[in-house]
Amino acid sequence: MTISWHSIRISLPAGGSVIFDGYFNVDDTTHVIQNFYYVNNNHYVDILLRVLGDYDSDNQFINNNFTAGGPNILSVIPYINTNYGNPYKLNLYYTGAQFMSYNLTNAYVGWEAIQTPFTFTFTSISGLPRLSMRSLFTNNAQVYYKSHSLSSGSGGSGVRNYRKKQLRT
Repeated sequence: MTISWHSIRISLPAGGSVIFDGYFNVDDTTHVIQNFYYVNNNHYVDILLRVLGDYDSDNQFINNNFTAGGPNILSVIPYINTNYGNPYKLNLYYTGAQFMSYNLTNAYVGWEAIQTPFTFTFTSISGLPRLSMRSLFTNNAQVYYKSHSLSSGSGGSGVRNYRKKQLRT
């Protein structure tokens, strides 16, 4: 089995703003999407729903586009959630234009097509991009200390044997 990787960017129509960036991999022999990822809190989360046939989904990617069945994914796109009542899942498909439909529940019934065509931009990639971790250390120059909470090193500052300590430091 040979796997190819792709990134996907979904934009609003007519050069609109980007509403989703994600990644997916495809079995090149069967054209079936194996995983569909988005980044959440610096982790990759697989959002592909693998139940085929729900809203005629086939989870296929052929000729650098989804099929008329397309994949079903969990709804993680804030624009869709805000404007379409927090749907449970989305179907991404291509029928001459790139569209989405949504389902408010986990049941087969209740699918609604979004009449606005979206722009899906696909790019072939070599694998999932590496996620960078933030620094595990703190810049102490940027840390706020409460006044009188640090020892000055020369005075008593609450240490019982401060005179002996002063002689040694």
